Amino acid sequence: MMMTMKKSVMKPLLLATTAVALCFSVTGAAYAFNDVKNDPEQTAIEQLQHRGVISGVGQDQFAPKGTLTVGNAVALIVSGMKLNIDNIPSIKEPKASDYFTNVKDDSWYAQAFIIASLNGLDIPKDINPNESVTREQYAHWLYNALNTKGDYAWIEMYIMLNDEDQVDEAYMTSIQHMLIAKIAKLDENSDFRPKKPITRSEAAGMLYRTIEYVDNVNPIEIPHSVLAD
Repeated sequence: MMMTMKKSVMKPLLLATTAVALCFSVTGAAYAFNDVKNDPEQTAIEQLQHRGVISGVGQDQFAPKGTLTVGNAVALIVSGMKLNIDNIPSIKEPKASDYFTNVKDDSWYAQAFIIASLNGLDIPKDINPNESVTREQYAHWLYNALNTKGDYAWIEMYIMLNDEDQVDEAYMTSIQHMLIAKIAKLDENSDFRPKKPITRSEAAGMLYRTIEYVDNVNPIEIPHSVLAD
């Protein structure tokens, strides 16, 4: 089967402490969630909690069926994927308002939006951080975060979606690759439900599988001669 490569820039890794502390109400507590038993993403949720990436909305509640705002989602991806801007040259200290019209510089997620923008997550400049994030938006941003970790080979295949006519064309490649990698999933009707708000459970599951993908799949090494060309 033919393989394709996508060039990306390797970024250094640093845990975004502020984003972790605020996204998903992270507190670092060791209690177990009592509302995720038998949830399809139970293992992912518990593993992310164990790693200190997420916690719940209360002492023992995760609210898996709840949804995320764009601000929550961006902060979650930045923290979970350990994105940073340490080695990105800058003449002045960047501000969220340099990149986004609706993200206030003093908002708790401002730094996460800066990091997301400078790492190429392709978040619209005029996005409303208080809106619910859709499944296709989350998949696209998470896929772009994955690409900061190196160049990966993708099998040239196309997975049929019954509702592909509802997918934003700009997001289709990201969704296809996330499905091929088994990071994203279709439902029992082979629908992706791109415009539906992503649930906290679904977001946790996709993030966990992306982290696992990075940990277990080696990026392609591009020869220096190719890079020089």
